[in-house]
Amino acid sequence: MDAWLYPHVREKLAELIAKHDIRTVLEIGTCYGCSAIWFAQRVERVTCIDTWGDIPEHGLYDIYKQFVANTKASALYEGDRLYWMVANSHNVLSVAASYDLVYLDGDHTYEGVKQDIEMYGPLASKVLCGDDYDADLPSVAGVIRAVDECVPDRQTHGRFWYLEK
Repeated sequence: MDAWLYPHVREKLAELIAKHDIRTVLEIGTCYGCSAIWFAQRVERVTCIDTWGDIPEHGLYDIYKQFVANTKASALYEGDRLYWMVANSHNVLSVAASYDLVYLDGDHTYEGVKQDIEMYGPLASKVLCGDDYDADLPSVAGVIRAVDECVPDRQTHGRFWYLEK
């Protein structure tokens, strides 16, 4: 169930959750739900926004079906800790609220990451963070460029970036 939530990312997130008494999380980009489940086991409420579209370049299909299966297996599917909406994050800001922590791992293009930071960054009351800040992966160059431009005071921990507010 860990998928792409690497151990060093989980370690830093756990530290940030404890340090800032994180109770609510907004996750943009959830894929199979592994990180959403991890968050929901540690905080009071997680809201996920994802299109759950296929990602053929990664060989990922039936993503939403697997997300539902994973959340059911974790006993979080019908609970009150995990909420989600099937939508493009750029179209649903009006339904968002303030969150202690906003985790960005959706669109990996420069334009998409920049828009997510601009739209959802202000909703993060304690921590704004994300994944895929990895110079060794050319496919995420847009993530690095957008984070460097929009969150210049951010810190990194491996491929994880974060800003404590």
